[in-house]
Amino acid sequence: MAMELQQQNYGGNNSEGPRVPTSELVQFLSRPSTYPHRASQVQTIETHLSWVFLVGGFVYKLKKAVKRPGADFRKLAARKKNCLEELRLNRRLAPDCYLEVIPVSLSADGQSLQLNGAGSVLDYLVKMVRLPADRMLDRRLARGDITPAEVRPVARVLSDFYTSRRPEGISKTSYRKRLRRDCLACEESFQSARLEVPLETLAGLSFKLHRFLKTHAHLLDQRVEEHRIIEGHGDLRPEHICLTQPPVVFDCLEFRRSLRVTDPLAELGFLAVECERMERRDIGAEIVSVYRARAADTAPDALLYFYMALAAFVRAKLAAWHLDDPEPRGTRYWLQRVHDYLELTDQYSHLAITQEAPQR
Repeated sequence: MAMELQQQNYGGNNSEGPRVPTSELVQFLSRPSTYPHRASQVQTIETHLSWVFLVGGFVYKLKKAVKRPGADFRKLAARKKNCLEELRLNRRLAPDCYLEVIPVSLSADGQSLQLNGAGSVLDYLVKMVRLPADRMLDRRLARGDITPAEVRPVARVLSDFYTSRRPEGISKTSYRKRLRRDCLACEESFQSARLEVPLETLAGLSFKLHRFLKTHAHLLDQRVEEHRIIEGHGDLRPEHICLTQPPVVFDCLEFRRSLRVTDPLAELGFLAVECERMERRDIGAEIVSVYRARAADTAPDALLYFYMALAAFVRAKLAAWHLDDPEPRGTRYWLQRVHDYLELTDQYSHLAITQEAPQR
């Protein structure tokens, strides 16, 4: 059947050439016959920013032509740039997993779509090696059969990665202001979300985080002075870690560099929060411990606890966003997520402000 070209805008740029509806691209990429390697079926997964196609031993990712906070993929050129950036960044920690960026094109006669063909480019895909699902850290945490010894290799990989990164040129004042903005952004989101949380509870959590920023500012300044602020992963969650040999850390946050510029202790604190939410505090603690030893990072526990509290606050904000969808799905699920993260925020913010921190 001839491919019906759309004259209306696809992705916000009529000058970019021929377009087909997203539904037809997804349908094309969901067929096993589309791909050069043998596969009996294609598993299609939709996320907020992408369509993901699991095909035999490979994964293909198609960016959506959408605009989200910090990401505007409405133009083909922006989607191509993002694909190339995803490839570059993820090859830092997963060099053998991220293979190439390939085009989806329209045949010369305009009758069919082609994968990696020579016709007019319609869109781009990131091609990756498919990792074993049963070795993902989130799966292992959910099963409850993982031991601290099993995460030491990935902790060493992350530690070596962080210590090899060039420090970012950020001022002490800018770093503290950015953390304060993160707190304020959470507060603003909670004000608009459909939460079943008393306002005084949210205000109390915000107060403790801001109190730490005021009374322990010297700890944050010291991180900048020690050149600890680097460009990291940006989204270090258990589902982005595969416990193969060697371990693979993938799916970094590629579309917004400012979110990758961080303190390794903050990034690992974020991971530790997720491990604790899945009832395995010991796993997160082991990863942090290995990093501290290998990186000679002697920051006091108060700082780690603050980072964990802020990470939980941010995760609560992201969960709350789902409640503001026009037609929210899984409302009870997301409300429970919000409550879980706020409980962790309370726990760690209390520890942060009650720990004795050495004065300078």
